Amino acid sequence: MKAVYKNILLVLTAGSIGLFSCESAKKDKLANVGVEKTEAQRLATIAEAIPAPSVIPEMIKKTGVDYQQDLINDINKSTEYTSSTTKAAINLGIYAVDVAYLSLYDRSNEALKYMNASVKMTESIGFSSALDYNMINRFEKNMGSKDSLSNIVNDAIGNADAYFVKTNRKTLAALMLGGAFIEGLYISSETINRIPTGKEVPDLIHVMLEQEEAITELVALLDQVEKDDWTMALSNSLEQIKTSYGRLEYKELPKGQASLKAPTDRSLKLLFRQISAVRNNFIR
Repeated sequence: MKAVYKNILLVLTAGSIGLFSCESAKKDKLANVGVEKTEAQRLATIAEAIPAPSVIPEMIKKTGVDYQQDLINDINKSTEYTSSTTKAAINLGIYAVDVAYLSLYDRSNEALKYMNASVKMTESIGFSSALDYNMINRFEKNMGSKDSLSNIVNDAIGNADAYFVKTNRKTLAALMLGGAFIEGLYISSETINRIPTGKEVPDLIHVMLEQEEAITELVALLDQVEKDDWTMALSNSLEQIKTSYGRLEYKELPKGQASLKAPTDRSLKLLFRQISAVRNNFIR
């Protein structure tokens, strides 16, 4: 997971934070309680908390739910996003997760179209170095290997984020992370909604519950970067999702399962509804 964001962390901290172990990161969080974190520290925490773009789709496929075309963002909208650099950055993150989702369901040709559209988006907004056609060539050469495609998607989002950070466009890096984060939550929640009644998906729900800390860090990170309408919209939307997380109610479980957290169906659906509303606002 950290490998995806390693380039960002290296740029921000001359290599130190990106090489921390999970245990070191936990100690760092404790040491910084009550202390205002830098952008680098927040990105380190987010890198620990947010799954790589390919992780959520992998877990979704394990649920046994078939590919759902309506869950991914329409590629034909990509040209519309270039009117706003910041909106384009959000949707680059969204498309990264969509590419991973397509790849894991053996839809490599469609995934390649999304990769090409993403490269064209970066060209249109004047940041062609964020993604390039070398990534497309790698993708084409590895279309028969799901694992390789997943790694390429992870590299693509990591390289683009690192480019935005290195060129002092941290706002775009934060927005891209936010877009990928929201799309992962959206596809997860919608998949859970479509799983047959009675089938348990504790792993996927557990991963979603773990994202609450990442939301807090993303909001704080967005507060530290340059603001525009889309940055404010993303920040406010994440705050709304965070509020929904805080309102989750939990079932009483047997003593042997006391360490597990199982949200009630009602409160989980309210969270899912909020996630859907937020995501659909950004792809309009």
